[in-house]
Amino acid sequence: MTDLVASAGPITTGDAYASALKVRVPAQMSKLMVHIKENNVNDVDWKILGSIDDVIVFEEMGEDAVSQDGSAVHEITKAWIYVDVQVKSAVGDNSGEIAVAISGA
Repeated sequence: MTDLVASAGPITTGDAYASALKVRVPAQMSKLMVHIKENNVNDVDWKILGSIDDVIVFEEMGEDAVSQDGSAVHEITKAWIYVDVQVKSAVGDNSGEIAVAISGA
């Protein structure tokens, strides 16, 4: 069974990476699924950061693209305590709009 941990959107992207959804992972979760959907505006780039103390941050998933009206999913199996989904516009001065959700089991 998968439970929704958190969701956010619509979020307008800017030219620099910014947090779209940052969560403290519930202790009982051993696997997370991060879902992102672009709302038919413009291409966006996204990445996922992970941390065990919310101070030292590691790259869980490097930069990837989501095309206009596209979607993507990333599975996290590492034992992060904090997960931060960050987004930015793929092309400067051309905002995109996304929704993001994190579910877990």
